[in-house]
Amino acid sequence: MKIKQLSKTRLILDSWGIDVSKFRFLELSEAFENKRFYTELPRQPLLDSCEPVSNSNPKQDFAPVLLAHARLYVFADKYGIKPLQDLVLQKLQQTLVRFELYPERIKDILELVRYTYSDDHTLDNGADELRVLVAIYMASRIDKLKKSDYFLTLMEDGGAFARDFWLIMRNNICI
Repeated sequence: MKIKQLSKTRLILDSWGIDVSKFRFLELSEAFENKRFYTELPRQPLLDSCEPVSNSNPKQDFAPVLLAHARLYVFADKYGIKPLQDLVLQKLQQTLVRFELYPERIKDILELVRYTYSDDHTLDNGADELRVLVAIYMASRIDKLKKSDYFLTLMEDGGAFARDFWLIMRNNICI
């Protein structure tokens, strides 16, 4: 089962254009920021005009915004609404690109990780696009996360997130 999940995670990373055996850390942020989940949907101009908002100060709790995206993705996944899944992934990605990761707001991101990696929210208890999106975001922001005790606690929990995170990071560490 774990090998099957690892293979699925690698397939998703491949679909992002990330070869985990050759990818380097400096390219990770760029790959995250440039990822597009949909190319053309009905009412495309309307969708493009709905730009996600960003946080503006360290006291602004953004966890509800991030979790709303994740919950809508889970809903779309449950009912097989692929265009909605792609749209949610795109809007979450845009939100995360604009999200200022203040040290006080690291907990918001960790709530997103815990929700995303809870097996209660994944149909096949395995890898999916939402998990890969979140893992790549976390890896691309390691410079701001590495000194966080909250992040350390998340890594101590282990599980599928730690596996996916390490799969992305192991070839991106410059020693």
